[in-house]
Amino acid sequence: MTLGDNLSAGVVLQSFGIVGLLAIDSAAAPAEPSSKNTEREALRKQHQTSIIQKQHEGSGIDQVPNGTYGFTYAPGSVSPLFAAKSFQSFEMHKAADGTQYLLGYLTPAEAQQVAQGGAAVDVKLFPDAYGAATQFVSLPLSQLQRKSHNPHREDGNWIPFFVG
Repeated sequence: MTLGDNLSAGVVLQSFGIVGLLAIDSAAAPAEPSSKNTEREALRKQHQTSIIQKQHEGSGIDQVPNGTYGFTYAPGSVSPLFAAKSFQSFEMHKAADGTQYLLGYLTPAEAQQVAQGGAAVDVKLFPDAYGAATQFVSLPLSQLQRKSHNPHREDGNWIPFFVG
């Protein structure tokens, strides 16, 4: 039985009460500023993606159909994608042409180095804007080399990468 089924049947209200519903709602990821949502929407349109379908949730980006995006905590080709954005989760795209992207935030200096190309750049990629990491970026997975297999759960959930 899904949450929607429970809501329509009144089970959630009986089981959780209003306090439980407020707790469920407060666990959702905070809304991004509208400019960031606009950037994400433009990128989704550019990549020709739509949210992952229920039957594909839990699959890695390499297994979902082209034209799909979703959210994960540990981005990689086999990491499970889901339709709901959770707190400090990364957005991933599999564009209509099959190119796989990881979205996140870098510092302006890191973003400029990546944009210039050339030698590999050592970066800390954040799932959401955090501290000095305010530049929204879309990085092809083919250009990322992970330095560590674990995100740094403290200080913004960043992951170290070499880009290039």
